[in-house]
Amino acid sequence: QGGFRYFILLWMVYHIVLWGWKGTTVGGTIMKLKLVTLKGEAPLWGTVVIRSLSSLFSGIPLGLGFLWVGWNAERQSWHDLVAGTVIIRTQEPKAVFA
Repeated sequence: QGGFRYFILLWMVYHIVLWGWKGTTVGGTIMKLKLVTLKGEAPLWGTVVIRSLSSLFSGIPLGLGFLWVGWNAERQSWHDLVAGTVIIRTQEPKAVFA
C-alpha cells in the first residue's frame, strides 16, 4: 500500500520535472514528442502540475482518459483537456530496426 503511494508520487514528480524543464520525458525525447499549450507555447509550471494531477483521474476508469486521444480530433487526453495542453511531434522518429 505504501509502495503504491510512493510509485504515484515518483511518477508525478518525474513528469512534472521533465515536462516543466524540457517539455518532454525520456520516452518523448526518443519519440520526438513535446508538450505544449494550445497556443504552441511551452507550458508554465502550474499547467504542468495541473496536467500531472489530472492524469491520475485519466487512469481511474480503465485508462479511458489516456485512450481518449483516439476519439478526440485534437488528439488530447482528458488531462490535456483539463490543462489546455497537447502533445505534438517535433519531427518523425527514426526507425530503431531499419
